[in-house]
Amino acid sequence: MFDNGFRIQAGPQVGFLLSAKSKYNNSTIDNKNDLKPIDLSVSIGIGYIFPPSGFGIDARYNQGISNINKNDTGNSNNRGFQFGIFYIFNHN
Repeated sequence: MFDNGFRIQAGPQVGFLLSAKSKYNNSTIDNKNDLKPIDLSVSIGIGYIFPPSGFGIDARYNQGISNINKNDTGNSNNRGFQFGIFYIFNHN
């Protein structure tokens, strides 16, 4: 974190599978048994805290590095963007 309110984020991230469903026409298929329960990824992002208020915003990109597919039919991984609004209590 820099003194002017900017933040740089980087590091590992662990994801846990809670649900995996597909919809096709009017049917819902549970795909949870086809996927691994834990996902490892690398994250990089930026953020800004508005100094007087303690409120901030951030943006992050996650790139999965582990294969989440249990089957040997192919290599699948997660990736995505995250945007957030946050508040830091007792921010000085």
